[in-house]
Amino acid sequence: MDSVSPIFTGNSPVGPMGPELPSAGLFGSGGEFKLANTLQTTSALNTGFGGFASYQYGNAQKSQFDMEAKSFESRAEVAKLNAIEKSNFLRKQLLRDLGSANANAGARGIDTGSGSPAQVRTQSIGEVERDVAKIKRGGEIEAGNELTSAARSRSEGSSAQIAAYIKTAGGLGKYALSQVL
Repeated sequence: MDSVSPIFTGNSPVGPMGPELPSAGLFGSGGEFKLANTLQTTSALNTGFGGFASYQYGNAQKSQFDMEAKSFESRAEVAKLNAIEKSNFLRKQLLRDLGSANANAGARGIDTGSGSPAQVRTQSIGEVERDVAKIKRGGEIEAGNELTSAARSRSEGSSAQIAAYIKTAGGLGKYALSQVL
């Protein structure tokens, strides 16, 4: 008996590598290759991979938009802090200027608690407080714009993710329908 030829036991051939079993999937029940099964399997794989890619792309877009939103939120905080810093700087400068003016007037013997020096001080304080209010309002507006941009970015991210999910579901549904019909 030839050592390369298969040994037959019953209806199952046994080759040098062990029993040869009938394959399913790309091959028919008798082991013959079937083009229809190959095309069907390839179509299913393509649909699955395409759906997964769409799903992952949607998630990546959402992550990107979320990072952008966090950047906008950080910029909003910076705008608020800048406004506070500018306001505090103006107030400190006013206090230095008033202290210097009071010291000069006192050195010359002028009473700074009444009359013209008191009116100048009151007027200066009022002007600085108006400037501070404008700076704070500008900071609030800038922060509000940044927060609006953050919300818009998050919304775009959610929309992109939902669109990807719908595309994935649509592709899988289309494939499933084609298998039924």
